[in-house]
Amino acid sequence: QRGQAVQTLVCVICYCFGSRNQFIKMVLYNFKKIAVVPTAKDFVDITLSKTQRKTPTVVHKQYKISRIRQFYMRKVKFTQQSFHDRLSQIIQEFPKLDDIHPFYADLMNVLYDKD
Repeated sequence: QRGQAVQTLVCVICYCFGSRNQFIKMVLYNFKKIAVVPTAKDFVDITLSKTQRKTPTVVHKQYKISRIRQFYMRKVKFTQQSFHDRLSQIIQEFPKLDDIHPFYADLMNVLYDKD
C-alpha cells in the first residue's frame, strides 16, 4: 500500500514564494518512474551473468600463470565496474529529499523512515 501511495504521485512543476518574494521552481518527481531496486541476490546474479556474457570464459592448460592472472583480473574488474555503474545509476535516479517539495519529502519520511 505504501508503494502504491508513492506511485500515485504525479510529476508536477509548482512555484512557491521564496523569502524575498522571488519564485523558486521546485520539480516534483514522477515517483512511478523510479526503477525497482533488485534484491541483493538478484543484483549479484544479474551482475555475474553479465560478466559471464561479456568476458572470455575459457582458460587453457598451456596458458602461463601471468595470462591466467590477467584473465581473472579482467573478470574481477569488469564485475566491480558493473556493480559500481548499476549502484550509481540507482542512486542518481532516486529523487533527493532536498530537491522535492517539503510535502513529498515529509511523506517519504513517514512512509520510509530515512533513519
